[in-house]
Amino acid sequence: MKKVSSGFQLTASDLVGHLNCGRLTALDIKVASGELAKPHVWDPMLEILRERGFRHEQGFVDHLKGTRMPSIVDRGQEKVFIKAVSAQATPQYVSCENML
Repeated sequence: MKKVSSGFQLTASDLVGHLNCGRLTALDIKVASGELAKPHVWDPMLEILRERGFRHEQGFVDHLKGTRMPSIVDRGQEKVFIKAVSAQATPQYVSCENML
């Protein structure tokens, strides 16, 4: 959930969370408004999944580099964009969400 000028921008996870627990939505609104600090939760299983995701992503980038399609990786704030140019010079774009 993110606070924007017109209200709040919700994600699919926010909607699922609301269906499971209305109190969660109230807490999310307070965090997005700055009334509460975002809780810090550390889960070793999530760290393992994150590391596996990074390895998978790097393997995909290495695969693109190994093909006849030269690739450029631009790491943005929220997404990774991979621009691959085929042998016919037709650009193709692949977007991979970062799971940070």
